[in-house]
Amino acid sequence: MTLVEWLKQCEMKDVRPAKVIIGEETFEAAIYDNPRTSLTGGIFCLGNLPKPYAKNSNTCFRFEGSDYDWYVAAYYPEIKKHKQADVQASEFHPFGATFILAKWDVPNSSIDDGQKHPRHRVQAILQKE
Repeated sequence: MTLVEWLKQCEMKDVRPAKVIIGEETFEAAIYDNPRTSLTGGIFCLGNLPKPYAKNSNTCFRFEGSDYDWYVAAYYPEIKKHKQADVQASEFHPFGATFILAKWDVPNSSIDDGQKHPRHRVQAILQKE
């Protein structure tokens, strides 16, 4: 089963395959809308957390040609001492380690509002397939 097929089976909408490139890392991904939340959807990525985020969780990503910041909204499994644990595929995580990027699109608000330190912004590339 592909990532796109699995997300559709999980009742996500408008699911499209993609790739996310952060530095020298490339992640198989899918863009989706989640009808169960007020969020605008996200980008579901396969693999361990991107190295810049694993090194500093106060990191967000900026895709080429976009003014939006994207942040790690969820990941599986947990991270300890700058290294994500190894994980085997399971019923609820058939692809092993994963993370979700969500767009910060709160009106009249910056992702840095209320933060002690501004986020470290890392350039990224989103390739829609």
